[in-house]
Amino acid sequence: MNNFLINSSSVIVLSKEQRDVLTGGAKPRLEMLICFDLLQQRAKPSLLQIEQTYPKHEQYVLSLYSVFISLMKNGNLPKVQHRKPDKRTGKIYSTIRFSTRHLPCLNEFFDLFYLPDGMGKYKKTVPSFFLIKKKRRSA
Repeated sequence: MNNFLINSSSVIVLSKEQRDVLTGGAKPRLEMLICFDLLQQRAKPSLLQIEQTYPKHEQYVLSLYSVFISLMKNGNLPKVQHRKPDKRTGKIYSTIRFSTRHLPCLNEFFDLFYLPDGMGKYKKTVPSFFLIKKKRRSA
């Protein structure tokens, strides 16, 4: 099964599963993906970067990787990074992360979840349709 589609003009288009994960329309455990796990970087075009605590959330990141694998560069696997000790606690934290290629099909999601601040930067936000959907599920 393909995780992405190629339309008639050979442009990558997100599959329904990928769109559902990005908009919270998928399984409830993934509905907060955009709010907490996703860093989208806006260059032209955008990319997705998922980063979580390792090893605690390794399986979660790997499950997301399996959804978005078709958007990766060849051979781009999730990487574990060991950070410098925290200045306050002295603890060393590790994370696992992956990034997609820069793809035009991701721009619409960047525009949904990031608003320009008027100073050339963007602020992460939660769109109202997402909050309404979340309230309906919890009712």
